[in-house]
Amino acid sequence: MSTSFINIIFLSAFAFLHSIQVFVVCAWAGRFFRDQSELLRMVFPESARFVGNDQFSFWTIVFVVICVAGQLITFAICRRTLQDAGFLRRWRSYAAVEGVLTFLLLSAVFKMILYDDRPQLATYAFYVVAGLTFLNKIFWPEIKNALTGMYATLTDPKNTLIFRRLFNALFVVFIFLLIFVPDPESAVARIFIGEQFHHWDMFITGTGWAYTMGEIVDIDVISRYGLGMPIIVSQLTKIFGGYNHVNLFLVFMWVCLIYYMLWYLLMRLWTGSVTLSMAALLVAIR
Repeated sequence: MSTSFINIIFLSAFAFLHSIQVFVVCAWAGRFFRDQSELLRMVFPESARFVGNDQFSFWTIVFVVICVAGQLITFAICRRTLQDAGFLRRWRSYAAVEGVLTFLLLSAVFKMILYDDRPQLATYAFYVVAGLTFLNKIFWPEIKNALTGMYATLTDPKNTLIFRRLFNALFVVFIFLLIFVPDPESAVARIFIGEQFHHWDMFITGTGWAYTMGEIVDIDVISRYGLGMPIIVSQLTKIFGGYNHVNLFLVFMWVCLIYYMLWYLLMRLWTGSVTLSMAALLVAIR
């Protein structure tokens, strides 16, 4: 492939990444120009979403306009670099970082939309990633130098074994800190405020409670998710002192912790790559 063709593909992807970032920021800013009265949120809770159901057509047009404008502006600025053989080499690291930040930004937006009735954690993540995306554009030369130095240190054969063991240990600690909930009572209370245990009671709590009372699963009481879950979970709650919503929450939390730690161990043994294993776990947990 010719140099100009490669640079055109790269610039198109480059412009598309930035168009997504601009669109997300515009959609986020648009929330503040909608009616957010308490009465409206009580009667029509969907109005508080990141993008309202009645606004998809409008924001689709906005996205298309931003993408087209981004392509035109990018090629107008960089038209003289299409024949530059070193252009891709100079900017690929920046594009890679922007790609990662864009992925994280979209992940935060996805969680804000999915958990629109309790988007606080995803919103904080959105603010942090958006700030990092903005700073990356301003301080890229300094960031590039820092990343280059870190990469040289990490890939030094003398340091590889030490850093591999260190990262393995730190990532396991990171998994623990990411999933562990220090105040399960408050977490359960928030679940109750959000949906009054509707889904919990439907898929596990009611069936498990009936099992602990001597009922036969799928004969005396319906189990929507099979025989195993209510029986095993109800037995595990005995470790924490008995069957209730808080102890159910603790069982699920510790099962998730052990599950993701074992998954990381499997990925490490299977792929032999610390970076790939970490990336797979982060994508899974998100």
